[in-house]
Amino acid sequence: MAPASCLIPSITVSVGPLDLVQRQTCCWEIAFVMNWQEACTGRQQGTQQATSWQLGMAGALSGVKTTATLCKLVRRAMRVAATHAVTSVNQKRPLSRADLRVLVKHLRSRRDFIGDRDAAMFLVGWAGMFRSAELMGIEWRDLQVYEEGGEAEKGVAIYVPYSKTDQAGEGAWVFVAACEDEKEMCPLRALQRLRKWGSADGKVFTAYAGGVGMKKLTVGSRLKHDLRDAGVAEAEQYAAHSLRRGGATHAARQKIALRKIQMMGRWKSDVVRLYLYAAPVELMQAATQMQRKQR
Repeated sequence: MAPASCLIPSITVSVGPLDLVQRQTCCWEIAFVMNWQEACTGRQQGTQQATSWQLGMAGALSGVKTTATLCKLVRRAMRVAATHAVTSVNQKRPLSRADLRVLVKHLRSRRDFIGDRDAAMFLVGWAGMFRSAELMGIEWRDLQVYEEGGEAEKGVAIYVPYSKTDQAGEGAWVFVAACEDEKEMCPLRALQRLRKWGSADGKVFTAYAGGVGMKKLTVGSRLKHDLRDAGVAEAEQYAAHSLRRGGATHAARQKIALRKIQMMGRWKSDVVRLYLYAAPVELMQAATQMQRKQR
């Protein structure tokens, strides 16, 4: 395991296995925790082994020999890393609105529960920028039709009791608007259609009509399967995160402010920027604009 590169008084931390975004900070302790996330979860190595490695790194960099002092340094470094280090996004292809439209049209043609369930799952997941765990955790009691001034239904408010970034368990409301221009692309109509198949209690997305809920891994596998059936090219390039990333990218192209996208997707930091995708043609247009003479 290669050590982090150190520059005193500032340090550039380049993390190999986790591919963390390269950062500079005056707090040199961050160099101790090149694998801080692995050490916390023990995903790629035992927690005890990871902690031993951290203590050894701390001792080598600081010259401290006392285990108790080293433990304090490592704990402090972990806090610094959690603040400054940003993990890279799994760069799966974002699901565009055009491909989503093709997908939903194909699912509607099935005229069965699976088709209606998957259509609602993808429309809600895309429009609400949901993580797969959040999506699978939605219950019917968490949904409220949102009305503005007593007028026609404008969408649905979905309560998310917990999420990856909600460590305090405060919960959050996600607002998903109705699509008045394209009825087949309307998340609210998709949910109403799904509800006709079964009970109004329990999980929204179930394995079969009136059945039990599904695991979060189901979102990605169903998305790939349905994209292949719909004839969308390179279906293997998509995953559950393609819904979240696709929704964020589309919102940015609709000129929605980054601050609002961050709130809509429940991001707690500017890591939302890593979710936005620009096609090569968009980057070339931007580069061409740079070369134009100012008027």
